[in-house]
Amino acid sequence: MIVRLSTFVALLVFIGGCAGGGSDTQQPPPPPPPAPTVNQYATSFPLTEYPISEGGKWLGGLSVGLDWSDIGTIANTNAYPVMQSGQYADATAILDPSTTGTWGSNETVVLKVYDSSPSTTMGEVAVRCHSALSANSSTGYEIGWRLHATSGAYNGVTRWNGPYGDFTSISALNQGPQYGVDDGDVIVVTCSQTGVITGYKCPGGANCVQQVQVTDTTFLAGTPGFGLDAPEGTQLDYGISCFAASDESIPNTVTASVLAGCGP
Repeated sequence: MIVRLSTFVALLVFIGGCAGGGSDTQQPPPPPPPAPTVNQYATSFPLTEYPISEGGKWLGGLSVGLDWSDIGTIANTNAYPVMQSGQYADATAILDPSTTGTWGSNETVVLKVYDSSPSTTMGEVAVRCHSALSANSSTGYEIGWRLHATSGAYNGVTRWNGPYGDFTSISALNQGPQYGVDDGDVIVVTCSQTGVITGYKCPGGANCVQQVQVTDTTFLAGTPGFGLDAPEGTQLDYGISCFAASDESIPNTVTASVLAGCGP
């Protein structure tokens, strides 16, 4: 949804006559500047489709990027990865700026984790921000969490530099069960116009805890999205059940209004 403030300009002119035939003209103050345009997009995946499109709103890692993997959706249930071969062929979906509009440099992204078979699933759930995708090129930031709160869980921030396999870890890998995510957990990531990237985990959609923060100014513009990584093949049982993004001012804390798009 794009919100715009219409500008109304009023001009009041007073002409007063006097004995000498002179006149005074009073000019009004200039109109206020228009309010900044806010771009927002939210979905709970109402369609069953592969790759995800939602009427041309998404760019896919395989269908557009060619070298990575695409994401499918099951109506009103979840988005899931369809993994191609290759160690770095992460499933990726980025909002298309040609259909969703221009995104400002302050981006907030909210995801809700979906995992219907925790005894068998394995993979990662990630936010993408300040990102762009085209044939043989994927740039921007990936803020990822390992599925399942076990001793092998982790999270971290990676910068995608363009070509397949060209990436840079820009945060230490945080490890431990507190960095794993499970079904119903909510992830919130903010990426600011100054390059500050902050990630929060909200167990069950509440009690959010900041788990990572780094600064990198290589990419300060682009669009938001999300990524999934898993073993090769179609992984229907895990992914995300909700996605919400906004380019409003970065919140200082994760409030109920931030979580509203993908809350409990």
